[in-house]
Amino acid sequence: MARASYEPIFQRLREMGTSALIMSGDPSEGKLLYGLGASLLPTGRGYFVQAKHPAILIQTAFAESDLLRELESGMFSLRTGQVASNH
Repeated sequence: MARASYEPIFQRLREMGTSALIMSGDPSEGKLLYGLGASLLPTGRGYFVQAKHPAILIQTAFAESDLLRELESGMFSLRTGQVASNH
């Protein structure tokens, strides 16, 4: 979906002075927030942007959660939202 579909959202984020992470994305989408647009970055990298501050290149980390392990093992039911008792 083109960025134009989200323009009201980006406009409101700018008005509120919201901090954000701009992760890897299509540079042709143009500037998103505070003069910075998406760029092609390695997995987990992005820019932390704030109004009136320079962007900071960051590295995110993935910490596997108990819920993810339960989903992968089939112990958690997406239908009921409960942990299955037969495991």
